Amino acid sequence: MKQITITGFAFCKPASDWEANHPNVLDGFKYDYVHCDVSDWGDGYISAGTATLTIDLPEGFDPRAGAVKTLEEQRKKIQAEFQARMNEIDRQISQFTAIEFVEATT
Repeated sequence: MKQITITGFAFCKPASDWEANHPNVLDGFKYDYVHCDVSDWGDGYISAGTATLTIDLPEGFDPRAGAVKTLEEQRKKIQAEFQARMNEIDRQISQFTAIEFVEATT
C-alpha cells in the first residue's frame, strides 16, 4: 500500500454570522486546513498550528488518468474559446466585405 504525507497549516478567523452553525466553527472562530501558511495574508487569518496528514492511497491508484482528463478538458475549453474568437473575426470580416464602397464625389 502506498501512502502520501502532507504537511499543512491550520488557521482560523472570526466566523461570519451565517457560518455560526458550520461544523468547523468553535467559540466564534471558523477553522480550516490548507497546504500553505496564510498567517501573513492579513484579512484576519490567525495561525492555529501545523498538522501532518497521511493518506492511504487506494490499491492501484494511478493519477495519470486524472491528469490526462484534466488536460483534455483544458484543451476542449481552449478550442471552444479559439473557435468563438474565430467566429467573431469571421463575422467582422463579413460585415466589412458586405459594405459597398462608394467614392464620394464633389
